Amino acid sequence: MADTRLYLADAAPLADAALFRDLYLRATPARRAKVDGYRFPKDKRLSLAAGALLRHALAEAGVLDPAFTRGPQGKPMLAGRNDVHFNLSHAGQRVLCAVSDQPVGCDVEQITDIELEVARRFFTPTEYACILAEAEPEGQQRMFFRLWTLKESFMKATGLGMALPLDTFSVDPAARPVTVKQKVCTGDWHFQEYDPGDGYLCAVCGRTPRVTGIKTVPLR
Repeated sequence: MADTRLYLADAAPLADAALFRDLYLRATPARRAKVDGYRFPKDKRLSLAAGALLRHALAEAGVLDPAFTRGPQGKPMLAGRNDVHFNLSHAGQRVLCAVSDQPVGCDVEQITDIELEVARRFFTPTEYACILAEAEPEGQQRMFFRLWTLKESFMKATGLGMALPLDTFSVDPAARPVTVKQKVCTGDWHFQEYDPGDGYLCAVCGRTPRVTGIKTVPLR
């Protein structure tokens, strides 16, 4: 696999008890235990959807019986495999999965109301200025979530996740392609953004600039 592949699924259909049970019975014991650990039905559906989407994505990458481990900062990865990397994200009713032959991170966010104070406190001054440069509240809202998905995809791609403070690196959403200023690691990072509609935004960050696009996967 010489590119990054993105997969998107809607967890809402899992509100159907028969479909939920069918996917639950086909899930691994570890995924079932994780689903069982959630209190609220929505979280159970998202967790089950994430497991099903990951299974589908890895199967397309030729990994049919995956064994999992975690990196130093807790990022899930395949045990004994350095040629296939993956990352998961979920928000609202959507689940996103990225699979690549190199380190990769992805993020999906549901566009909701924002507090500009959050951006001022946690984003870099340059990023905060990008939000304020939007004249309308809707534009500021969309720019906030563009920045959020780009930043989180980078944080996850590095393997550091939330251990990497948001204000220690800066992405430029106006650049073509999007760029990042950072002192975390050497080498190039590449970003792609997607708008799947229905009020969601997605971003992926990885070592390879080649992304096949985003594939919607029905959960059944």
